[in-house]
Amino acid sequence: VYFLNVGDSRAILVSSEGRVLLATKDHKPSDQVERQRIQDAGGTVLIQRVNGSLAVSRAL
Repeated sequence: VYFLNVGDSRAILVSSEGRVLLATKDHKPSDQVERQRIQDAGGTVLIQRVNGSLAVSRAL
């Protein structure tokens, strides 16, 4: 099974036993790792938004 995602849409995998596994990670500027990636690329994070306007940090 392959999962690809960008933005804040999640893909969730459920095992045959009913266990729920989070298969993807949200790309939001409130996430510390994502915030650092944005800043390293020359962007800013203001009020949990990229450059003060975008609520997600990656999109197609």
